Amino acid sequence: MVAPVTAERAGLLQAVDTFALGELVVGIGGGRRAKEDEVDPRVGLMVRRRLGDRVAAGDLLAELHLAQQDAGTVERARACFRIGEEPAAAPQLVIERVD
Repeated sequence: MVAPVTAERAGLLQAVDTFALGELVVGIGGGRRAKEDEVDPRVGLMVRRRLGDRVAAGDLLAELHLAQQDAGTVERARACFRIGEEPAAAPQLVIERVD
């Protein structure tokens, strides 16, 4: 089943907690913590918005592909998207240089 993850309010997409989204997908069976873990091919995530996009309340942010309906998972995914009034700061592309 495909569960939509929608914006709770209007504004600009300021940040996405990609680490938390990754952990969420692993938690529902879409990834492995150890090589022995099985991956459920029915589950996954499609992010449909980019940083800086303007969204209205109810707009689609992402789609969760779930093996079974789980409203809690959808809410945890929604919490990974921060929407505000100000544009997102440009992400830092180079964090550190190693010589």
